[in-house]
Amino acid sequence: MVPSIERATKFVGSDDLERIIIESLKGKVLSVSQGKECPETELGWIAFAQHHGGLTRLLDFTTDPYIAYFLLLVLTKKPIFCLKNVLFWVLNKEWCKNETFERLAKASRFQTLRINDMDKPQFFDNAFVFNPEFVLCVCPFVSD
Repeated sequence: MVPSIERATKFVGSDDLERIIIESLKGKVLSVSQGKECPETELGWIAFAQHHGGLTRLLDFTTDPYIAYFLLLVLTKKPIFCLKNVLFWVLNKEWCKNETFERLAKASRFQTLRINDMDKPQFFDNAFVFNPEFVLCVCPFVSD
């Protein structure tokens, strides 16, 4: 599973490119919308870019198996019996959250982190957008 930004750039550490994409998107959207109904967090902006086909580090997931099946059929444009090497990934959200918490808690800037903080939108900005101590992890978020 590789995010679109890494597939397009062929290297890990595409934070600068993502930042450029998001800042450019913000400028264009804010000039047209005048701030009405715009995302309020960096996670919201990244999710907005992802939704509109922008390169980001996010991976889309759904909690509904019927939607996953529908997307599989729509995106591949092939009958299900013609598909080879197709996988559905199932993640344990709590395991991901706990594992991420343990990894981040080892980094000095997250020493005061509480697991409940991870459900707040600002957590994504602090942990993943402004992240001088890059920590490899997977953390489930639901954007705005």
